Amino acid sequence: MGYIEFHPRHVDPLTQYIAQVDSDHAYIHKGWAYTYQNVITLAGNASKSCILQTPASLKDIHFRPLLIGTSASPVKLEFNEGPTYTGGSDESADIWNRNRKLKTLLPLSKIIDGTVTITDAGTPLPVYYIGSGTRPSNVSGGAISSTEEILLDQDEEYMIRVTNQTSTSTQLTIGIFWYEEDEYHD
Repeated sequence: MGYIEFHPRHVDPLTQYIAQVDSDHAYIHKGWAYTYQNVITLAGNASKSCILQTPASLKDIHFRPLLIGTSASPVKLEFNEGPTYTGGSDESADIWNRNRKLKTLLPLSKIIDGTVTITDAGTPLPVYYIGSGTRPSNVSGGAISSTEEILLDQDEEYMIRVTNQTSTSTQLTIGIFWYEEDEYHD
């Protein structure tokens, strides 16, 4: 049996093995991956909503939760398509909503955050219940989030709403991750 030779750019210079890069890593390097994070205090039984607007372009928008964690109270996370809302402001230039390559390129998608009032929640997609505290079972994200990817429709709005499930105030961290690509179309 003979050896197969690879071009030097396909070989990791440190390990001398074939370099393998997953899709997230590749899209980060291409400048197509984005993160939005927000840390808030959520009063007892209160909700916080933001809107993800996808572009009317040829790019596919791959979305998945990145991190959801709560300090004291369990929360409900809803992700709905086609909500009706008022208020909010475009947070696309926010420092946490940035190209993962740390360039100044803004995503084609927009995040509408601030004081968003939902008048119709739209069509429910996944609903998650997240426990409180610091145990690993009470924080979502990490490797499991890669299996929760949703390919979003173009030129659409999506509601991300977190609701405190108790009367106790809680500090909440929410992070979302998406990438915008046009390499793989049906």
